[in-house]
Amino acid sequence: MSVSVVTTCKNRTDYLLETLNSFLSQPIVSEVVVVDFDSTEPVYNKLSDFLSNSKLKVLRVDNQPVWKIGLAQNIGINFAKADYILKIDSDVGIFDLKPSLELISAGNCFVRGRSQLGVSSGLVLFDKASHISTGGYNDWITGWGYDDGDFYRRLYAKGLTSFNFSKDDFFEIKQSFISKNVNVKTLNSVVFSDDSGLASKPKFTALRNFIFCNIFEKKTGSKPLFKYIETSPQLFSVEIINDPDLDKQAKNYIEIANCLAFSFYSQGFDADDINSTPKLFELIEMIKKN
Repeated sequence: MSVSVVTTCKNRTDYLLETLNSFLSQPIVSEVVVVDFDSTEPVYNKLSDFLSNSKLKVLRVDNQPVWKIGLAQNIGINFAKADYILKIDSDVGIFDLKPSLELISAGNCFVRGRSQLGVSSGLVLFDKASHISTGGYNDWITGWGYDDGDFYRRLYAKGLTSFNFSKDDFFEIKQSFISKNVNVKTLNSVVFSDDSGLASKPKFTALRNFIFCNIFEKKTGSKPLFKYIETSPQLFSVEIINDPDLDKQAKNYIEIANCLAFSFYSQGFDADDINSTPKLFELIEMIKKN
């Protein structure tokens, strides 16, 4: 059994420099895939101390000013060669991966993080076949929040069960909650003004992403295609080939999700209130039927 570690980065290389060695040093890890999603200074330029390790692969994505976290994750996972994938945030490091692999060896399951149990909710171990069967992460999510929740929801729908990571096997670099959206400059909207800076507010973007993922269901095979162009043994540039019709449809639903999220957020509701807001679920179902 081997594992590909996949992590994404946009202008947060400082965290990656603190955790990367913990990925590379795991004997069971066959490769570490870093997706550099249009960072101002290319991540590869800052990794000179690690380039002697052939496990490391850096995928550079250019001309993507909007931080699409799900798209970045799919780029890395699609590239990864191992049968098992550990998707991990760049501010989370690994002490020991073996106990988690013992859990997933049961089959038809995945291992996930839960912040309430002391492990980042952005940490998940799964077999690559499950990623393919669910269609992967939602490619159009922007900003922090619900990218993993949506993926977990579809894994459960496929009949998989889940185990929880042990907090003793990982470490996390602490950061302020608001900094999670520090690189999100826009709501990815052409009709919605963001004068109040909603794009930088994690609890708004998590609410918006929840709405978007539930009104624009991720379908297997409904995704952009990726072309990986090798520029050196450890560096690849990525070309994203979009389906224009699907992209247009997704953007229309993003506009709806932005407006609906704003209507609730302006009344004092945010991502923490989703399960106690039945009216939101009623509106989601109404939109899906139409």
